[in-house]
Amino acid sequence: MTDYRTMSDLATEAIRERLVMGYFPNGTRLVPSELEEQLNLGRMAIREALRELVGSGLVIQKANKGVYVAAPPTLSELDALFDARCALEGKTAAVASTKIGKETLAALEGLYEEMELQDKPAAYYFLTNRKFHRTLYKASEWSHAYVCISHMLDQVLSYFLPRASEAQLDFSDFNREHRQILDAIHAQKHDEVHDLIVANVSRGRKFMTSLK
Repeated sequence: MTDYRTMSDLATEAIRERLVMGYFPNGTRLVPSELEEQLNLGRMAIREALRELVGSGLVIQKANKGVYVAAPPTLSELDALFDARCALEGKTAAVASTKIGKETLAALEGLYEEMELQDKPAAYYFLTNRKFHRTLYKASEWSHAYVCISHMLDQVLSYFLPRASEAQLDFSDFNREHRQILDAIHAQKHDEVHDLIVANVSRGRKFMTSLK
């Protein structure tokens, strides 16, 4: 079953992707009328999306001035975000592996197959990777942890993706780890799921912080 998505949901996702990809320079004011034209979505949906994104760390609300693109994390802040991700994502994934259903597991397998494709740009890979992790964590039913993790994923990508276009990237190790994560879920090895997620996030730390 496909989740129902409102127009504001579509607007939020479209603007979020542009933010993490560095489409808008830091400090840019996000004007609803301009976004309406760019995204071909209604202004009310755009306004609701901007209100939703204020809590993400990707944008900031200035009193009586509007919504502006926030600066990405610094390297030291990024390191702290990865510490928090390792602690929270490992536990959340382990819980998710005890509750995950066949439909969600099939969706994860499909996302893994997409990440295996070799002819996609880095932005496509890491946005698909983000969807893989969020799909897994949502199965935990830990709604507060899920929101925190989603925001941290976005903040990390806002640092990384604008720097990734010039880099030579090899995703084979990430894909191998995703396969191991899926195999551990199938086998109901919950502690192994925890450890594999922590290892995968740690690899991401080394990968992303190397791009200065």
